[in-house]
Amino acid sequence: VARVFDEEVLLQLPGDIAVGHTRYSTTGSSLVANAQPVVIPTRLGSLALAHNGNLVNAPQLKQSLEEADYEFISSTDSEMIAVAISQEVESGKDWLEGAASAFNRCQGAYSLAIGTPDGLMGVRDPHGIRPLVIGVLGENQQHYILASETAGLDIIGAEYLRDVEPGEIVWIT
Repeated sequence: VARVFDEEVLLQLPGDIAVGHTRYSTTGSSLVANAQPVVIPTRLGSLALAHNGNLVNAPQLKQSLEEADYEFISSTDSEMIAVAISQEVESGKDWLEGAASAFNRCQGAYSLAIGTPDGLMGVRDPHGIRPLVIGVLGENQQHYILASETAGLDIIGAEYLRDVEPGEIVWIT
């Protein structure tokens, strides 16, 4: 990551929300198409989703999404989650309503960081199988960080605040 995103590159990036992922895919092969975050356009703007976990109902979810005429570009369950959220948003729901509806369709282990034009969402599966932590960076305590483990906070000098609880959706604006 440090070889790609040096200080010069970071200073040129627009916006105030970022979603990154440095882990290999756990479903599908390690191809560029399977790299995260998954970015999907919606009527409210694009969402970027980073996922740690595995859906046990991935084949059924994929089939239902394909029946709604979605053509997948990857072989990951991460794309399925992002598409499920986008379908809910396209039906008229806002980000939180859409995400909550989509998560009702997802079974298995997952922690998610989801960037939208309106905020950053952190989500853990109802059983809390995959970890997700919230941290804060800087002295003004207004730069929030979501990470799959506290080591992700430590390496950038962020302070650990708390774990995202099992089944919780955290909305940071």
